[in-house]
Amino acid sequence: MPRTRQVPRAEAAPEVIPLYDNLFPGRDPVAEPGTATGTPGNWWTTLALVPEVLLAINSQFQALTRDEQALPPKYRELGITRAGFVQGSQFVFSQHCKAMRRVGFTEQQIADIRSWASSDRFNDDERAVLAFADEVAALRGRVQDATYQRLRHVLSDEGIIRLTMCIVTWGSHGVLCRALRLEYDDVDEHVAEIPAPAPAPQVARAPAPAAAPASSNSRTQPIAAQEETRQMADTVTRQSISLDAAQRVIAAAQAKATEMGLPAVIAVVDESGTLKAFSRMDGAALLSVDIAKDKAYTAIAFGIPTDAWFDFIKDDPPLLHGITKVPRLMVFGGGYPLKVGDAIVGGIGVSGGHYHQDMEVAQAGVAALG
Repeated sequence: MPRTRQVPRAEAAPEVIPLYDNLFPGRDPVAEPGTATGTPGNWWTTLALVPEVLLAINSQFQALTRDEQALPPKYRELGITRAGFVQGSQFVFSQHCKAMRRVGFTEQQIADIRSWASSDRFNDDERAVLAFADEVAALRGRVQDATYQRLRHVLSDEGIIRLTMCIVTWGSHGVLCRALRLEYDDVDEHVAEIPAPAPAPQVARAPAPAAAPASSNSRTQPIAAQEETRQMADTVTRQSISLDAAQRVIAAAQAKATEMGLPAVIAVVDESGTLKAFSRMDGAALLSVDIAKDKAYTAIAFGIPTDAWFDFIKDDPPLLHGITKVPRLMVFGGGYPLKVGDAIVGGIGVSGGHYHQDMEVAQAGVAALG
């Protein structure tokens, strides 16, 4: 259910009624929810609490979809659908998958939109739009010059403005739906602590055997034993990935990168963040060498995948502008902790492609240890 109150037809502002008539003809959308596309429709009934906002957004939708010459519908829907996926909005993604179908995309292309970087079903122009959508939505507008120049071969300046506005607008509506639990984004939080196993029952020990007769250094033995016990109490034992296991992780990740046609750099560090195994595939970029090592280091340093950092810091300005200055911290995908049981024994970092491709390669390495 939405987190806010909905507006039934009887309470709707006069200017909202035409929208209700169009979407929910002849019925109260709160008492009898549902739209022609199968959604509950509570995006409309919730925003109707603030009629001027609802009408302004509806006008914006119409303005952004009006000029099909500057921004062809195929490119518009491609950018919006990818933005919905990047923002994690089931509502925006699902609705615009349907729109992609209407404007001529195949079922295979729609299925591949989530992993477009490793798909061969998109042409160069479509890939330029997808890369731009990723950098607008995932990197919050940090579009790289090379990405923008590729897009200029596809769209005019007017078209690029329209595409950018579409990605930002529908992406923000995905965030709104998740925040207020509207439509298909009415889902429970999936990130939670997983309880650890219950402690094993203690087994009673047999009585210790009688002590042997004291030797000539009987007075020094207890002192030495006490010192050894004290020293053990002052230390900890940590599990660390073996060289054999690290090389196995490298081999599995490298096989995945080869399958994807991606010349990648793959690094594995031990539990202390020290490099344990490393591979730079033929053709891999020099810049990727340090990036891969730093992704592995970040994963082990905090015990979380590097792609989790962006969602963690993006809405916290002090953290966003402060922690990103920490040396070696990587806040985009491609780094994962390596675990044996519940123990973190190392980390893997991959660089060489788009970070979504790096994540696929790294996950293959993680799976090899499992």
